[in-house]
Amino acid sequence: MSEIGIKNEDIVKAKTDVIVNATNSQLKGTKGVCGAIFKAAGWDEMQKACDQLGYCPEGEVRLTKGFSLRARYVIHAVGPVWYGGKKGEIELLYNAYQASLKLARKKHCHSITFPLLSAGVNGVPIDVAWNTAIKACIDFLDANSDYSITIHFAVPNDKIRRAGHLELNNQMKGRVGWGKELDADEKLLMMLNGPMLKSAIETLRNVTKITEHVQWFPKYPKGVFDTFRILDLDYDYPHHIDAVKEKQISDMNVRELQTYITYISRGEHFCDGFMVSYIESGDFLKALFRLDDLLLKFYKEMDLPEESRFQNPLIWYSTNAEHEPVLVQMDGNWSNTQGNLEIENASQQVKDEAKRAILYDAWKDIRVEKGNAMLMKRKYFEGHAGQKLVFMSCTDAERNVFSGLSEDEVYECRKSIDDFYQDRELQLLWNEVILHPVCMVLDEDHEMHPVAIGKLDKSSFKEIDVAEDTE
Repeated sequence: MSEIGIKNEDIVKAKTDVIVNATNSQLKGTKGVCGAIFKAAGWDEMQKACDQLGYCPEGEVRLTKGFSLRARYVIHAVGPVWYGGKKGEIELLYNAYQASLKLARKKHCHSITFPLLSAGVNGVPIDVAWNTAIKACIDFLDANSDYSITIHFAVPNDKIRRAGHLELNNQMKGRVGWGKELDADEKLLMMLNGPMLKSAIETLRNVTKITEHVQWFPKYPKGVFDTFRILDLDYDYPHHIDAVKEKQISDMNVRELQTYITYISRGEHFCDGFMVSYIESGDFLKALFRLDDLLLKFYKEMDLPEESRFQNPLIWYSTNAEHEPVLVQMDGNWSNTQGNLEIENASQQVKDEAKRAILYDAWKDIRVEKGNAMLMKRKYFEGHAGQKLVFMSCTDAERNVFSGLSEDEVYECRKSIDDFYQDRELQLLWNEVILHPVCMVLDEDHEMHPVAIGKLDKSSFKEIDVAEDTE
């Protein structure tokens, strides 16, 4: 499957079949990225090969070997100089990307790395450069759906990378089946328990001394053991821990932090005090702060609000043009179930619910039994003017509430479900995912009545506790 990705990396180290060099019409090695590529390839050999090619007009490309580079080939692309967009610069820039991709396919290359062409000394504004680059790549992939190619962009800093991600997400929005391949660290961050991380940091930040509880057994702060559920455990940690111990905590990536936290948790047998030194020295807290730093960076790269890193879900649901359930990932890309799901003697509601469960199963362990997803508990909010709202699964409502409603009221409940899937702000109010939500108003007599989710004033929401007899 083809994909488009953006990384903050050095293009000369790219491990792709071909890299693209932003060059001039004379194909002469210069400073900057072009000079770095020439130097890494072997300046004399590369310049000799370029001299044999001669002149290259703006918007066109030429091909040479990669010589000493990891890439087999270098495509030399001549992007336009910016004159305010009045001299066909956008068309020329678009052509440079298209020509590069067509040439890569002709040479049977299945991976390519671009710089952001013409966005440097040539003066093309960053937003224009990204809009043109992404459009050219998507158009190529649409026209070459029979060919698999991975398209990377290597950019010099996070600011340019974030702008690229935003443009990529904007142009990809609504295109089912497209999505960037997340690396191992990003997949872990997608599944990290944000609320638990926040709670753990708050628990440990004021702890400097662990006292004894009974004899020599330490008295750990309440909730400290919940910390070990922030990330899934690294079950192969004995093979990883030696390498991790050699690193500074401030240099660890997410996978290394996962190993480090697992090591601490597995070392604490029968409350025998293994964790004491890690807590009193502050190393455990440093690991959590490092994890939060990486999580915060990830949210910024995905252009999501910082505060939502302590909330879940990091994914939400919508429907595609065929009204099939689709999973919207944190980066804005969509995916869907493969093929049709048929459940014998099941309603369409149950079928859709099962499809959503299958989608979500890629990210979290949700069991599906007899076509019904095992869903989360109810959650209560206080809305506008003290109005009490209860969210529950459709299955829960079917069993406990719908029997007391009229057909029109049941219909009103169900027709607003998709509003929830399409409302990211409402999703972020939750700290757990509910796959098939129904919203009710809870009156003073503890009777429930349907309400349209799309009409709720979410700005006034606050979570509330309710008496047991309302459940």
